[in-house]
Amino acid sequence: MAVEIDGANNKVKTVTLAFTDGDTALTIADGGGTTVNTSLDMNGTELILDADADTSITADTDDQIDVRIAGADDFKITANTFEALSGSEIKTNTINETTSGSGVTIDSLVIKDQKITNMVGMVAQVVSVSKTSSFNTNSTSYTDITGFTASITPSSSSSKILVISNWMWGSSASPYPDFILLRGSTSINIGDSDTGATQVSVGNNTDPAGDEGNIQQEQLSHHFLDSPSSTSEVTYKWQTRTFNSGRVIYVGRTADVSDGNRATAPTNITLMEILQ
Repeated sequence: MAVEIDGANNKVKTVTLAFTDGDTALTIADGGGTTVNTSLDMNGTELILDADADTSITADTDDQIDVRIAGADDFKITANTFEALSGSEIKTNTINETTSGSGVTIDSLVIKDQKITNMVGMVAQVVSVSKTSSFNTNSTSYTDITGFTASITPSSSSSKILVISNWMWGSSASPYPDFILLRGSTSINIGDSDTGATQVSVGNNTDPAGDEGNIQQEQLSHHFLDSPSSTSEVTYKWQTRTFNSGRVIYVGRTADVSDGNRATAPTNITLMEILQ
């Protein structure tokens, strides 16, 4: 140990503790604090930090650090875990993921890029298509309704897709139109096979009243919760057909649009990913 005395006022200026090999272990300087030049083994004893001795750090439990503030244990640190104890809170303006792509988990909820990605029943994303142009066909085979389609890429294979559709059709003489919803090339949400009945998603067998003629129109709507079981892009679309090629189906308008008694209307399809 070496002690340096300030000759001007006969006070201790520094105290230095050294190892036998000459390396400095500890230096205490007047007004300059303490410098530790080697590891400091507290051996589980408390390190008191403030003047009234009620704020400290201790590690009297193996592999655990306890932070005491104002006489109460507020925080605990163990391997890979920082814990705010009951009555304490962590305040911050920013929480960022440490591993790109993993998001941040709070009480089992995963938040990634401004979205909660694993809450059951939550809408993860929405895709909506609205077309204002009309379509017509006299085909007796199912035909795509141009533009009446939308695609979505589910974030999880367990997600369900809620498909919501609405449209107007018209004709001058009822074509008894059949409408089917497809996922890709597969028809979905159609009725059961029953004797000779046609299996459709939506159908109409109404003849227009004699005085309606080409003013006839009907607004239809449909919704279905689908389970595509995929994380690849999924496309939904609508097809229609007439029972008689002499009767034309118009989608998005009445058969005639020559005056204000006739109408045009948008055709809409919306896809919602519902987390499971």
